[in-house]
Amino acid sequence: MLGVGIRTSGIRHGLHRLVRLIAGAALLCVGLAACAPSPDYQDPLAQIGRSVVPEAGQRTRANFKTLALGIVFTPNTMKAMKAAAVAQQGAALRFMNGEATKDADPQKLTRAINETLRQRFGRVVELANFDAAKAAGVDAVMALDIQIKYAFMFGTDTTVALRGIFLDARRAPVGQVAGNGSVALPFSPSSYGFRRASERAVKQFAYSLDHASDVAARLNAPAPSAAVLASTPVGPPFRPLPANARRVALVVGNAHYRDVPTLANTAADARLVATTLQGLGFTLVGGGAQLDLDRHQFLKEIAQFGRMLNGGSVAVFYYAGHGLQLRGENYLVPVDANPERPADADIQLVDTSAILHQMEDSGARLKVVMLDACRNNPFGGRGLRGVDSGLAQMAAPVGTLISYATAPGHVAEDGAAGGDGPYALALTQAMRQPGVGILRMFNNVAVRVDATTAHAQQPWLALSPIDGDFYFDGR
Repeated sequence: MLGVGIRTSGIRHGLHRLVRLIAGAALLCVGLAACAPSPDYQDPLAQIGRSVVPEAGQRTRANFKTLALGIVFTPNTMKAMKAAAVAQQGAALRFMNGEATKDADPQKLTRAINETLRQRFGRVVELANFDAAKAAGVDAVMALDIQIKYAFMFGTDTTVALRGIFLDARRAPVGQVAGNGSVALPFSPSSYGFRRASERAVKQFAYSLDHASDVAARLNAPAPSAAVLASTPVGPPFRPLPANARRVALVVGNAHYRDVPTLANTAADARLVATTLQGLGFTLVGGGAQLDLDRHQFLKEIAQFGRMLNGGSVAVFYYAGHGLQLRGENYLVPVDANPERPADADIQLVDTSAILHQMEDSGARLKVVMLDACRNNPFGGRGLRGVDSGLAQMAAPVGTLISYATAPGHVAEDGAAGGDGPYALALTQAMRQPGVGILRMFNNVAVRVDATTAHAQQPWLALSPIDGDFYFDGR
């Protein structure tokens, strides 16, 4: 009987494993078919209206350290990352373990790419599109193309392919770098192998950058002569926004949460930012910093913010408090929130798109969003899973600048108890500097925060084309 019992148990175990593999393969084929390269995938050169990338030239000693780089995601990349988010959601069911979800996290890939670029360039800025490059003051633009293909059965490969195409000021290709990584799925897999494939791709991508000195030399080359520039069509002049433009700001600081520990400095940070903006001529919603808002109050203040704006306005939104990234979307956390599952986010939290929609619908000329909210998930111990670290990158409508207290996917520091957070302190000091344009100002903030936190926190900027420059202190 003992032998029979062991044999039966072994058969049951084998059947369970086989059923799991077949079910997982079926799920992936049906639910995650989009994770393979899209059928309408285009070469990124075609997507940017070009057909040729210069060949590598003679080796030089130039590097990228003196350059400011703007990053534009190709349509291929946007499709791949959306499909990757779907794959991550299905990973736990596919492999019957929670670690598979962490392994499939696409944000880890984007964080690794960001870090690789930041280590090699003087400054890195995410751009909504190519037209934003001039306003951002970058020296070159990289069209970043990402392909992701998931393995769904034994012997097939999970593949990550990265391609960065450098463009000069005229949007002409200057050179390219690339990195590929693949991992074969074993007979009884525990994950897609996405993490290892990503690491291999990023490692090759970094190696390609380190050996692209000929590309760096082209980008570091002297600017075209005046005669050449005179014959090149240019856009409208880059002019300052009117000094009398109506300035409206909504400043929110949430600290005393009902179901999670209090944040030490967010209320003080909000007061500091509100006082600074008032001194610079901004009209504040509610007359000052709005503190410890529950969801009903939060939405009410956002609606009031939208009503106070008009077509010529400069609109500023600052938030200090808890923020969550869930399914690729960013949520701000009211003090009465206590979500236990992802579906609770839509009814208990505040989607950051609500603020962007109010700004965009008002016709405000300049829209500035400052998110000092990239802290750890406070509800992790209460059952809310599937929350990624930090905040996700957001698409910026035309005329919008989004400043994150730290890079997307990273976590910001709250600062010492009783003091000011590093981002809020650097921000308010930079805003009070006379005659400093908004893009240079936010770069100054990033440099100061990076230095004061010993490189632990690096603010990040995303922007779309901005018609004109803006000075918080126009003296």
